[in-house]
Parts: sequence; C-alpha cells; structure tokens
Amino acid sequence: IQSTDGTNIKGPLKYLRKNTLAITIVPRQQSKEWKQSHSVTSSTIQATIESSSLNKVESTTTTTTICGSSCLNQSWIDSSGVIAFWQFENSFEDSTNVYNGTSSSQAPTFVQGYVGQAASFNASLKTSIYTSFIPLNNISFTVDAWIKQNAEPNPTDYSIVGLCPSSTIDNCLHINIRSKKYYFAFYSDDLQSVTTASLNRWTHVAFVFYASIRKQMIYINGVLDQSRTASGVLKASSGNFTIGTNLRVRTPNNSFQGYIDQLSINGRVKSSCEILEIATLSGHFKFDVASPLSDSGPNSITSIASNYLIISGHKNQAISFSGASTSYYQVSNVASFGTTNQSFSISFWIQPQIL
Repeated sequence: IQSTDGTNIKGPLKYLRKNTLAITIVPRQQSKEWKQSHSVTSSTIQATIESSSLNKVESTTTTTTICGSSCLNQSWIDSSGVIAFWQFENSFEDSTNVYNGTSSSQAPTFVQGYVGQAASFNASLKTSIYTSFIPLNNISFTVDAWIKQNAEPNPTDYSIVGLCPSSTIDNCLHINIRSKKYYFAFYSDDLQSVTTASLNRWTHVAFVFYASIRKQMIYINGVLDQSRTASGVLKASSGNFTIGTNLRVRTPNNSFQGYIDQLSINGRVKSSCEILEIATLSGHFKFDVASPLSDSGPNSITSIASNYLIISGHKNQAISFSGASTSYYQVSNVASFGTTNQSFSISFWIQPQIL
C-alpha cells in the first residue's frame, strides 16, 4: 500500500490517520481466455477507515480494478440465424432438413464423436459430403465445428468445408488446415491462424466473417486466435457446398483426415462469448421443472435419473436424492472429461441433509 505521496505504509490499517490512500487491486495474471472475456476498467470508490486509537472516521479514496462486461452469469447460446447444422448422428442430414448431405462414392463412416457420433473422413479414399448451394455470399456468417485430425497423409491441405465455384478472388470459400495452420480463405483474400493444429485431439474451431467491416476471424477452443480485414466479401453465388473436400483448391489431395462433429453454419456473427461457451461448457444442468433432466448447455447431453425428486432449490428448482444406491443422475458421452491432460471445473450448489 502506498500513500498519495508515494511512501510505503506498513502495519495495520487501524493506525493510519491523515493520509489519503490510493489502493489498486489487480487480479493475478490471467489466461488469454479470461482477458478476452473481461473488460477491465478502473473505478474510484469512497471508503472509510476507523482509527480505533482516535475513535475517528476518516475519508479515504481507493481505486480498484473491477470486471466490467464479461461472459459470466448468463448463457450466450443463441439458436437464431441457423442455416445448417450437421450433428452426424449416423446420418448426413441437416437438422433444418434443407441441406441434407450426399456422400461421395466412398462415404465417410461414423465413429464416437465429441457429442454422440461424428463423421470420419479418410483422405486416401477421398471421402466427402456434398450439399446444394448455401448462400453465404455478401452476408455475415459463422462456421464452427469440433474436429479431430488423426493423420497427415496429404502434402499440405486438409479441407473442412468449401464453397468454390471459381478460382478467382473472393469467389472460393475454403476453410481448411494448411501446413498445420487453420485457414479461412476466400481465394487470394485469406487468413491463417497463429496456432498450430493438433493431431488426435478434439479441437473447437470457429470461422467468423463480419460483412459490414469485412473482418475475418479464427477462434480456436473459444479464443480469438487471429483476425484481419478482408479486401472484399465472399461473392460465391453458385456451386455445391462441400464437407471434407474442396472442388478447386489443392486438388486432388485436399481431403480431410479425421473426424468432424457438430458442424454449424449461422447467417450471423457469433459473439466471442457465445463461441467461448460452445467451446468450453460441456454441460449445464439446472434441474428446473420445465425440463428437469435436460442439459441447457451447447451439447444437449443425454441423461438418465432414478429415484429422485425435484424440489425448491438455491435458484428455482433442484434435484434431491434419497441416499440409496438406486438414487442418482447420470450423463454420458462427455468427451471433454475423457481427454488426457485436459483441465476442467465442476461447480454446483449442494445442501446435504445427512453428514
């Protein structure tokens, strides 16, 4: 602590008298995710210190660093603007039933995914999925997915999605891994990640284009990795949308190798908070009356329960267990908990009845 004249002050605060204090409270060094999701501002707060020796209250001024707008204390998941969503639950169907996929002659198979099942692509067999044209031209959009690349048989490129009717500037969307970096490109108008792509590890990737300011952004595991101002908007106005390949860029050796899950296309800019929540929140179980066993997080994890009650809780309702071995709530297929050397947090309110 320093007084306003810069001298250090030691000892209990109760002995301080006529000095006006300037106290700055700074959080410990935080992660990149924390810095991105918190707006740190400075605020002046009036405080008082009571001198027990003089029985006198003196006014002091303290300056503290506080958290402004952040991603905390609310859900950011937004279902608006969905153009297409492929969950790959043993099918290539789009949940909107508009852009259902058709496989190449060698079809992708299905494996255990990040949530439920995922599509498995083999670059050697050139497996891929095609849909009809998806209108992303001249608009803002977000493409995000969970991916797990498991080998590197190609020279440089591994296509995630594409929309490429022409090999001309801004007429060819290609989202891929190129030379071990994530690539968000319109053809000669491209953005490359700083982060190197991981092998054999589930990674959430989001590619965001903000049309009005022509801004391209790449998020990796919920964190903004790189951005730039594009020279133009995406202009591709025809052609098939492709998953796991691209029709014109680095052909024929551009097929994806590995798994793709929860592939989503939205006709809007997903916020940094929404992307962070999708990438980092495995599940959120409120136990409220309307749907007490449902997951309100981004993954809609399935659950089962036995011998339980829904009662009044700390916030709205809560789930109550009898203490018997047959009284439980269980979720399955939480991929984030099955990842080696993966940090995690579990938080909840509890009220034990018997200890």
